[in-house]
Amino acid sequence: MIKDVHIKNPTLLICVELFTHTKLRRWLKGATSNAFRKPARICRSSATLTIPELEQSKAAVLSEAHSGLGLVYFRRAQSAESVSELQQATQSAASPDQTDFYVLGLDLQKLNRFPEAADAFNRCSQIMGGLQDRCKQSADAARKQAAQPK
Repeated sequence: MIKDVHIKNPTLLICVELFTHTKLRRWLKGATSNAFRKPARICRSSATLTIPELEQSKAAVLSEAHSGLGLVYFRRAQSAESVSELQQATQSAASPDQTDFYVLGLDLQKLNRFPEAADAFNRCSQIMGGLQDRCKQSADAARKQAAQPK
């Protein structure tokens, strides 16, 4: 778990996080390495952060780090670890990512935690994006699975 990080250059930390998170998400979607140029350009032009900006950035970095680890665990079929990381990512994010909730729901389904999966899918469906319909359908399916006798 990431907790105590001593930051000598906070702008560099934000840039590294932005680049690695973008790279991970695009890798998960099968993009080529040409897709990673935009974050590098953003980082070259970034300025020094103030203390309040640093605190906001630190929270965002931790949330994104947990998100990235959760997605890596998901790809490795380590559902319990993925759930732990994605729960931390979605709880601490200012505006949680729809993909995090969707993957969290999938992991919870694999662990037969259907009521929690339905909740994750419901939260996913409330965020505007390309997964809304799929999340609504998955929430309904998880509720049906939760209602079935064991």
